[in-house]
Amino acid sequence: MARGGRAGTLTIARRRDVDARRARVAQALDAMRTEGIEITISSVAARAKVRRSFIHRHLDLRADVYAAADQPSAAASATTTSRQSLKADNLNLRAIVRRQTQHPGTTPR
Repeated sequence: MARGGRAGTLTIARRRDVDARRARVAQALDAMRTEGIEITISSVAARAKVRRSFIHRHLDLRADVYAAADQPSAAASATTTSRQSLKADNLNLRAIVRRQTQHPGTTPR
């Protein structure tokens, strides 16, 4: 019986630890959104003092981080470039380079 009691105690302690880490990740995300800091899994993990694997293992936390990374921050100004805008520019530039390499005789305008 003592063995079952110890296992129950360890399970409760583990649950508390996981809950505390989850709360730290949520707090870190909120703070980073407010401060306008770039949000990545690595930056959130560092701020929350958890390992990146913790965020990767908890699919809801990972989804929250990705969603927050795609949203403009509250501190973003008109001069701040969004991540989606940079990705679109990158894709457009790659398409231009690809077209130019297919037609070596043409020069860019």
